[in-house]
Amino acid sequence: MKTTNTRLADAFREMFKALRSCGEEDRYRLQAYLRAARSLEGFPEDVGALYALHGEGKVAELLRGVEGLGERSVAKVAELLRTGTVAGMLPDGYDFRVPRAGDAVARRPWFAARGLVDG
Repeated sequence: MKTTNTRLADAFREMFKALRSCGEEDRYRLQAYLRAARSLEGFPEDVGALYALHGEGKVAELLRGVEGLGERSVAKVAELLRTGTVAGMLPDGYDFRVPRAGDAVARRPWFAARGLVDG
């Protein structure tokens, strides 16, 4: 069974793949997702358990001190813990919650909205 930290790291890797497949050109932004994933995997305590015990504010405070997690990454972790998804971080139409659909299927609405494929 995956820990919360592993699931969060997987989510950051998925966001990295989604942005890269949709043409994100900011390599620093892309690398930030991978750094965040590694940092979350290496965090010694289960972030989900900390969230349940202490709430969002305490978890955010702890994560701000972790190398590889910037303020935006910490905010994304909090949103993932709170809602199970992330809003406004991915290209329009990219359905982050599509389970195992693969990049081509999940990004299709993003391309269709721009007239690049048939919807």
